[in-house]
Amino acid sequence: MKTISKILIALLVAISINAQADNGNEVKGDANSIAPALTVNVTGQVVDMVTGEALVGVALKVNNETIYTDFDGNFQTTISNQKTLLLVANLISYNTQELVIEPNSSKSIKVELNPLKK
Repeated sequence: MKTISKILIALLVAISINAQADNGNEVKGDANSIAPALTVNVTGQVVDMVTGEALVGVALKVNNETIYTDFDGNFQTTISNQKTLLLVANLISYNTQELVIEPNSSKSIKVELNPLKK
């Protein structure tokens, strides 16, 4: 009798946990109408437009996150978003560069910053 009680309690717990998990993942409509999570994996390099040299320490602002280029001018970030992103590259003595990035894509970008006129 104790074995049957333990099995029934285990089944009730399993059903309760499964019901709670399914409750938060309720799907409405057919399976084809579910939208995938939109993410953008952005990688690239920032270079001087005139010389082609890599630029170190360029501030890149994407979706309220600021990242910086490494010693080779490279950068990488992954952003979860459901709309088009604006990447803004900024470095002292250079014009600010803005690029539009489409959602649900992986991009390798070469950003060329134009030096300010003296």
